[in-house]
Amino acid sequence: MVIIISKQLHISIDYNENLLDKMKNPVFIENIPNEILTKLHLLRMKGNKAAHGEVINYKQEELLNLLKETYLLGKWFYLQQIPASLYPNYQLPTNIPSNNEEKEKQIIALKNELDKLLSNEEKNSTRE
Repeated sequence: MVIIISKQLHISIDYNENLLDKMKNPVFIENIPNEILTKLHLLRMKGNKAAHGEVINYKQEELLNLLKETYLLGKWFYLQQIPASLYPNYQLPTNIPSNNEEKEKQIIALKNELDKLLSNEEKNSTRE
């Protein structure tokens, strides 16, 4: 996307330059809204971490936010190419699987076990 935009802005493309350098070009910065630059940088940084094998445990909320930012970036880019077209608004995915239910069950079971142990300890300490 950055290369396509750069070509449209008549910025000479140096294919040895990294993505960040391309995005720091003054003409690029001058012509791209700050909101879009922010989205591009966010996705560039997250993509770099993933590309270099960094394992990150994102919370579901963070992942959904990244998905939304990616969608909005794609929408902006599409509308730049075909301005008169319609493009649907972002909708949060439905039926998002949650592994939290199983974890919540485990937490409840562990709390119950802890309560029993504490109760037994109290009984034993009052007998002594």
